[in-house]
Amino acid sequence: MQIQQQSTKVEMRLRWQLAKAEMQTSQKNLTEYTDWAINTQVGSGLFQVAVLFMLGLAYGIVCLHTYGNSYASLAPTWHRVCAQEPCPALDPIADCSVPLGEWEVDVPGASLVGDFLLVCENAWKKPMLGSIYFFGFGIGVVTCGSIADFMGRRWGYIYAYLTIAVGGAIAPLAPSWTFYAFARFLIGFGVGGLGVTSFVWMTEFLSTSWRPLTAWVPNVLFSFGQMTVSPLRYIFADWRSFLWSGEVVAAVGIFYWPWIQESPLWLARQGKTEETHQVLCAIAQRNGQPLPPTPQDIIHGGVTGSKSQGQATARATASSTPAAPAVPSMI
Repeated sequence: MQIQQQSTKVEMRLRWQLAKAEMQTSQKNLTEYTDWAINTQVGSGLFQVAVLFMLGLAYGIVCLHTYGNSYASLAPTWHRVCAQEPCPALDPIADCSVPLGEWEVDVPGASLVGDFLLVCENAWKKPMLGSIYFFGFGIGVVTCGSIADFMGRRWGYIYAYLTIAVGGAIAPLAPSWTFYAFARFLIGFGVGGLGVTSFVWMTEFLSTSWRPLTAWVPNVLFSFGQMTVSPLRYIFADWRSFLWSGEVVAAVGIFYWPWIQESPLWLARQGKTEETHQVLCAIAQRNGQPLPPTPQDIIHGGVTGSKSQGQATARATASSTPAAPAVPSMI
């Protein structure tokens, strides 16, 4: 009886290992097919240009939130509270013997440093905001990157973006430094997640000849985001209004999220054959290319590793390839 039970356990373990190996082989073949189709079948054109711009724009958006704090915390000028003007000016370094309750900014609302009295014994709180931001940044990279791996690039992107939106709304409403610091943590979390997910997402739509564009397109858009910060600060003298303006400008990225397809390579790694082919067909249609052959036509023919053989199979099966599945109105 005991020998029979052990034999059953061994048999079940072998079956599980065999099924696992077959699944991994299937996913590997589907991933190779997808990479082959992206490089040889769906073309590189309008679809990839739109993806590069839309997802690269995320870098311009994160720039607004990254540098916004620096412009909102510009050093103000101070004077001592007094009953009769002109009140004596105060120096943030030389006059720290004056109690904080007697410090007052010349232009209220111009800087969060003045509103939160980040001077003398509280001066450390200003640079601490940068540390809090990048602490959140690191956690966001790991968290949203993991979400993008397990749930899809689209979900990793939207979780990061919504976190930025929440933090960006709390910051200009913050009644104290503590609330503002929490907002900076959330923004850092979202910025870290948005950067990593958008980069991977855009790369997985591109052929190998187009992937070098990811080295400079996002950075150029980042520079445009940087150039936007100064004019906004010039227009909005109040730091809270300035942060609100950045929040509104950055909101553009959330509107095009529903229109971008899930990464075909991510779908392939999950073994989602039908969804992978659907996205590839959508890309081909946007680029004005013939529909790619189905994964079954290529994988079962054993030609995913050969570009020339794959193209021959594609031509041979083009006439028998079914019409593209119904594709949502996405780019």
